[in-house]
Amino acid sequence: MNEPRRWLVLGHSGTRGEGLDGAPPWPVLLEQLLAKAGDDVRITAVDVFPNGPKAADYALRRVAEFEPDAVLLSLNAYPCAVPVVSERVRTRFGARIQRLYARAEAAWQRRTSRKRAPAVIEKAVRAVAQRLVGAEPMVTVAATAETYSLILERLTALEGPRPVVIAEVPFSAVLRRTHPGATPRVRKLQALVRPVADARHIDWIDLGEELAGAADGDLWQTDGVHLSANGNVLYADVLARRLAGG
Repeated sequence: MNEPRRWLVLGHSGTRGEGLDGAPPWPVLLEQLLAKAGDDVRITAVDVFPNGPKAADYALRRVAEFEPDAVLLSLNAYPCAVPVVSERVRTRFGARIQRLYARAEAAWQRRTSRKRAPAVIEKAVRAVAQRLVGAEPMVTVAATAETYSLILERLTALEGPRPVVIAEVPFSAVLRRTHPGATPRVRKLQALVRPVADARHIDWIDLGEELAGAADGDLWQTDGVHLSANGNVLYADVLARRLAGG
């Protein structure tokens, strides 16, 4: 009996199912769809925070650990596209105060989630914090692009696993209105990484193009950042069609 092929997703909180309350994220759904088509693939997803050579080192260590037949690099634009209060706290007050703020924010999120506080309350609190303190992205677009480019360069040097780049759908319309700079940063990131992929003949799947007609309500959770259960289904459907037999 042939061994199943192994695919590794270099992803983020969305690829591990953040906020889905038990519904499967797209890597799990993709494996199921490929199995239905007779394609025996085992898919593992790991988080990679795209910030510098150490992130690339970590990604390549996971590749060496799993020895996959294919590596799906899902471009995570959130760290460079969406301003967050915690980063402004770090730049204004230092890492120690940032850690204290992060712990307080996490505790508040746990309390509100237990009480099932409406999303509108959570958004209002975040908006107040941003007005009082300010917000900025965690990483620059250039640094994020450099990290992903380095990962691709090192992957192709291995001459082993097949790399595939997944350019994700930009964020929801609500988030784009709140943070008008987010979508331009997403597009800039993709524009910086695309030539690296093209020069190395790496497959590029633009889910923004593939799902251009999808409504916000079909794609996103209330945070406008993480895919909904249905959004994960749509992602998996597109990817299964593009990757079947590959």
